[in-house]
Amino acid sequence: MVENKSLLLGIDVGTSGTKTMIVDVSGNILGSGFKAYGHNSPQPGWVEQEPIWYVEGIRESAAQALAESGRRWNDVCGLSMTHQRLTFIPIAKDGEPVYPAIVWNDTRCSEEARWASDAIGAESIFRRTGYPPGIWSVYKVLWLKNHRPEIYHKSYQFHMVSDWLIYQLTGKTVTSYGTAATSGVLNLAQKDKWDTDLLKEFGLREDIFVQDIRPSGTVVGSVTDEAEAIFKIPAGIPVVTAAGDQPCGSFGAGQFESGTLSVNGGTACTCEALTTEIPTLQDPNYFVEISPTGAYIMENSIYSGASALINWYKDNFDRCQNETEQNKWEYVQKLAAETPVGNLGLIMIPFLGGAGAPYWNMDARGALLGLSEDHRKGNILRAIIEGLAYEVKRESDLMAEDSSDPLMRLITYGGSNPIWNQTLANVFNRPLDAVLTKDTTALGAAMCAAVGLISTK
Repeated sequence: MVENKSLLLGIDVGTSGTKTMIVDVSGNILGSGFKAYGHNSPQPGWVEQEPIWYVEGIRESAAQALAESGRRWNDVCGLSMTHQRLTFIPIAKDGEPVYPAIVWNDTRCSEEARWASDAIGAESIFRRTGYPPGIWSVYKVLWLKNHRPEIYHKSYQFHMVSDWLIYQLTGKTVTSYGTAATSGVLNLAQKDKWDTDLLKEFGLREDIFVQDIRPSGTVVGSVTDEAEAIFKIPAGIPVVTAAGDQPCGSFGAGQFESGTLSVNGGTACTCEALTTEIPTLQDPNYFVEISPTGAYIMENSIYSGASALINWYKDNFDRCQNETEQNKWEYVQKLAAETPVGNLGLIMIPFLGGAGAPYWNMDARGALLGLSEDHRKGNILRAIIEGLAYEVKRESDLMAEDSSDPLMRLITYGGSNPIWNQTLANVFNRPLDAVLTKDTTALGAAMCAAVGLISTK
């Protein structure tokens, strides 16, 4: 089905907008498009989006990508979508939303998470699902049941973003292992099943999520005539399952083998360790994703990553007189590179946006330690970089305790930053593969489409 001149459409339905790529079967990006959208916050801690924004995002960004590629829809042989994880849409039986999408960083469910920890046990839930109680989708469904029962009872199911879009495109109700995982209630030992016992303990219906759970890279249907009129994507193009945005980003960066750690040093600094076996789940020092490869991923995050903290520095303390954004980044990297390794004893604890595992404390805050009159602007920048690198190493060590696969390979992606890459390689004391492609998430979705199409030849 996939021919030498055939193209793939990779779609990333993200938090701030939808990114789409036209990719050939060799992985070359021929065109890309982006459609931005915002969010609504009716109350503090609430984050919502209108599902129609996702439809508009695909329609407009796909048209941009195709135009930039200079190719035609007739050249596209398949598409796949990755998506912002945890975000879900309450829908009626006819597939129409009955409430806005509740976005992943919405924190309204803190009471429900505390109740689950006390009533059922955080460690028990973690060992069954790979997720300790927190902001995962199922706890927000519980919030709807407790605080908006009319919405809960009106909802036929709760669809993750890609679930709903697959239905809109194909008329099929299907999800993937990697999409279902961040609900917080997937049966980790049987990836095609929900933990129905846990749903009963939560007092929720057993069928509240999509029941047909498939591997990534599965062709689930084709774009319908009705969908063509809405999305402006021609009917008949096959639609293939993918996974959540971070696992797809790691997949696009080349994380295929067990014993591989991928690090995205972007707005949040995320590290993912790929393992063939279910982790031992001794302590909730991470959560468990499912890769597009079908393997398990142990994941942890530093909520304020390299780009976020360096932007914080240059926006507030050193605005730089250079005209372009690229020059500003070259300037701050030069400042950091001119300082000695070890940074004259100055280091940062990088919890400016709260702390993930093992603390799980959103009230945690960052600190600069060892500050003296000898330190200059470049030292602050190196403190950010070294502090993040050592925190990534600590998180990696915690995950390694529960994995049967020793760390063999280190990958960094999300933009090439030489001093960040070198510092990470130094801290881990091993070679590092730096991926030059800045945006690997939509690329990973396109790769899922290729896998699905090849498997159906």
